[in-house]
Amino acid sequence: MDRWPLRGQAVTDSPRLPTDPNCAAAAAQLPWGHVMVLLYRLDDPDVRVWYAARAEAAGWRCGVLEGRIKGRLHARVGAAPSKLPNRLAPGGQRPGAATG
Repeated sequence: MDRWPLRGQAVTDSPRLPTDPNCAAAAAQLPWGHVMVLLYRLDDPDVRVWYAARAEAAGWRCGVLEGRIKGRLHARVGAAPSKLPNRLAPGGQRPGAATG
């Protein structure tokens, strides 16, 4: 399978071009290689914006972005259980912490 199936075609012929202004604005902050990964790897514009924002904020290389997409990072963020509520006593104090 060709990694970039639309290579050689005019970019304006692509059915995957972002029509959502938020997606276009987020993609404008990234290098072209990152934009191509977002266009070809993701169908959902909201998910594209999510990855574009994180890639820009964290300075991900293109390969890192592809790895995060393959690993479905957007589906995992915030899904991990947290033990923090169990470790804090009422009032935000750690159990056994000196109050003073």
